[in-house]
Amino acid sequence: MKINNKKTKEMLTFREFYQICEGKKPDTPPHAVPGTYKRDADGTQTYTLQRYEGPSGKPKKREIEKLVVNRSGGKAVTNRLKKLAKSVKKIQEQHPTMQPNEYNKQVARQSARWKGMQIRQAHGEMEHEAGAEVAAKKARMKAIMSR
Repeated sequence: MKINNKKTKEMLTFREFYQICEGKKPDTPPHAVPGTYKRDADGTQTYTLQRYEGPSGKPKKREIEKLVVNRSGGKAVTNRLKKLAKSVKKIQEQHPTMQPNEYNKQVARQSARWKGMQIRQAHGEMEHEAGAEVAAKKARMKAIMSR
């Protein structure tokens, strides 16, 4: 069962309505500045919204990429790859007579392509998820500001 609060266009659940009646939950909006909330006899509500302290504007592409790289372990992974590349170079210098044949080269290229595709897909998914989080946050802020 939902109770319609006409002035704020917000539906209350029965539990919220009951808590307000029992005095367990305040009837004031959550983002109202304390002391500014007033309700007139005809049921109109007036209050001042709290200032938004979050970041302003749309996030930059660099910020999103940095967030994606940090979530994927970015720097640590690249550093580990560099160390592995150095160790491979040392091994190749130790055994100059061992030359890879054409088949091994093709297999290595194909596995590198697959690995690159997997990495790009994972980064794309993470970037999409970060963008969705930002969009959801904007939608919540827009809903809060439109009240």
